[in-house]
Amino acid sequence: MNNQNFETWKQKDKLGISEKVSGFAQIIRHTEGTAVYSVTAPFGIGKSFFCEGLKACLGNHGIPCICYNVWEVDFYPHPLMPLICEISEKLNTIYKTQDNGSALERFTAAAEKVLAATTIRLPGLSFNCGTLLQNADEKQIYEEYQKYRAAVAEFQTVLKEIAAHNRPLVIIIDELDRCRPDYAVELLETVKHLFEIPGVVFVLSIDENQLQNSVKQLYGPINFSEYMRKFVTYSFALPKPDPERYVLYLSEKYGLEPLLRRFPEVEHSLQRNRDSRSVAQIINILFAAYSCLFNFSLRAQNQVMQRLILFLQSLDANKAFYPEFAVFLACVREYGKGLYEDLKNNYRGDNTIRHIREHIGTDATFDHEKFEQLMKQVRTKYFSHGTEASEFNSCDVFMQAMENFDSSSLSDIQTYASWLKLYDKENHPRRYFEKMDFIDTFLAPPNPEETVAAE
Repeated sequence: MNNQNFETWKQKDKLGISEKVSGFAQIIRHTEGTAVYSVTAPFGIGKSFFCEGLKACLGNHGIPCICYNVWEVDFYPHPLMPLICEISEKLNTIYKTQDNGSALERFTAAAEKVLAATTIRLPGLSFNCGTLLQNADEKQIYEEYQKYRAAVAEFQTVLKEIAAHNRPLVIIIDELDRCRPDYAVELLETVKHLFEIPGVVFVLSIDENQLQNSVKQLYGPINFSEYMRKFVTYSFALPKPDPERYVLYLSEKYGLEPLLRRFPEVEHSLQRNRDSRSVAQIINILFAAYSCLFNFSLRAQNQVMQRLILFLQSLDANKAFYPEFAVFLACVREYGKGLYEDLKNNYRGDNTIRHIREHIGTDATFDHEKFEQLMKQVRTKYFSHGTEASEFNSCDVFMQAMENFDSSSLSDIQTYASWLKLYDKENHPRRYFEKMDFIDTFLAPPNPEETVAAE
């Protein structure tokens, strides 16, 4: 995580979590003794971004903070070595004043002793001691253990002294849940047994469901809540963000706007139809609306954005495409293949949203008011002979164009589809289905638990 000012971080806060970050930082600042906090949320909700803001906010208050992405080093056999090295390196960066020089030197020396003495198996420090047992007697093993105990005591004493200089010393460990199971559990136990030091506060960024799977792989059926209670003092559940905010976050994360610059003809088409919206705005608002309609999880929203990015990358640059239909199909396909295939092969009607609602049933969590509010922003306006003639939901226009074009008497919606050249072979909506089918070959299968109702 890069060093940055909290105000700078807030300018990038698409999720609207700055107040929660400030509140968390306030709690940490007034923490007495030692504590381990966890920031829990499913994959893709912005835990790493939250930790970046926490580091920046604590820095504004003069609280030293070490951030450590443990997933980057989980190839290392055991977590103690990289953890101590990260702490030692970053302490030297944080404390550059002369009065801390001796303490830092003693910390480095103590850390080296701990690492050198860690040659036998202790709780939370699962090191292979086979070679030692083959070549040593009980007295030697005992002496090695005593050396380890003395090294740990010295290490903890010096770290306590450093933390007391500007209490608390905060260590943020990010991406713990992405590590291999044995590594994640060993790190938890290492923090518990080696770092329970007054003035030292840990913040663990985790997906509890993923971590629970890791623990069960190692220990079998276990009371996970009780297990975590041994390691975590307080757990903070990062709330699910508002769909609009989260879509903006994903849009920036995956570089949607820079990618859309490859298609200037789309912007020109909007301008010709007196549409002041940008392509990115259309995609983001529709994406948020359909996220409400389908009650997408955060993981599903991530999948939709990845699907859209691949779709855009598959198109020829500088040619026109219809962003409304692209995001609509990406969302329908993510919801479930059954509905997607029905729209592609069997759809007959003029109200696509009503047809979809009949498929997905009534969901008690569906925010109809929010959905309508978002859809109102992206209704397609059709201008005929310089005057506004009609207003449509864009998905209706494209789904109507799926029908055969053989009538000389056209409705407004068919006229608009004709004006958009949707009946031409190159622009026909079926080509979008074909491309979306092609994109399927690049994506991992959807999570069965999230799509079982749709199938």
